[in-house]
Amino acid sequence: MSFTVNPGEIVCLVGESGSGKSVIAFTVMGLLAKALKPTSGEILLEGENVLAAGETRLRELRCTRMSMIFQEPMTALNPVMTCGLQIDEVLETHTKLDAAQRKAKIIAILTRVKLPEPERVYASYPHQLSGGQRQRIMIAMALVLDPVLLIADEPTTALDVTTQAEILKLIAELQEGQGTGVLFITHDFGVVAEIAHRVCRAALGRAGGDGPDRADPVAPAAGLHQDADLLGAVDPSRASRRAQGRHHRAAHRKARQDLQRQCLLPEGAGREGRGRCRSRHPPGRDAGHRGRVGLGQVDGGALHRPAD
Repeated sequence: MSFTVNPGEIVCLVGESGSGKSVIAFTVMGLLAKALKPTSGEILLEGENVLAAGETRLRELRCTRMSMIFQEPMTALNPVMTCGLQIDEVLETHTKLDAAQRKAKIIAILTRVKLPEPERVYASYPHQLSGGQRQRIMIAMALVLDPVLLIADEPTTALDVTTQAEILKLIAELQEGQGTGVLFITHDFGVVAEIAHRVCRAALGRAGGDGPDRADPVAPAAGLHQDADLLGAVDPSRASRRAQGRHHRAAHRKARQDLQRQCLLPEGAGREGRGRCRSRHPPGRDAGHRGRVGLGQVDGGALHRPAD
């Protein structure tokens, strides 16, 4: 497996469960279990081979030159320490700042990741924050010392769609502002289409392809012919989906209005009025345990009465 993450770009590492994506991340960070030892190859961070580094050197590199955002912040954060003190540990370990300077830097990074009321968040425990806020704490902890490489291991998997979009936008903004190289691990092709500059696919511990840009995100290689089709099926712009949703809602409203006019009922008519309406029209077809279907069918915004 061979791929490169350049400064200022987001490389998405995709693949099904068990393909080795997280193992790659843990290997880069030097967090592999002792039973798992790389037997060959090298991982170069600004020219330094991370695989040859000892534990002391790895501790110096973590957070300062490379950082990682984990998938589930509730398990990554210490539940008995406030969020501010957990970020403070990073600064206390890797800098010579005094307590006041460290707190000022923490408040600044909490503001940068767009957390409301940074002073309150600083003094809060993880369980007192929402899932999106906890993930922002993880991002703040990872970026507080401006590393050159950020590894994000499926950081939006446990979040709802709205929060996921906010976190993706935040990572992209911070990455662009600092020129950080990002290795973004995911199996969500919607995320890939949204943020990736290049894509590398892991399959059974091997890299399948490393595409040049978003326009051609996956260079087809052996066993990779289906990836371009998968990415092609994802619309990177959500505008068309929103427009389609508006169209369906408008058609539904028009159908209801047509039905009310045909039934001669005012807007918001009650149960008694609906009963009179049903008695004036042919019954709908049977729908099993759900009862009988309504008075008509909607097709492209037009109302069709069922046949007698």
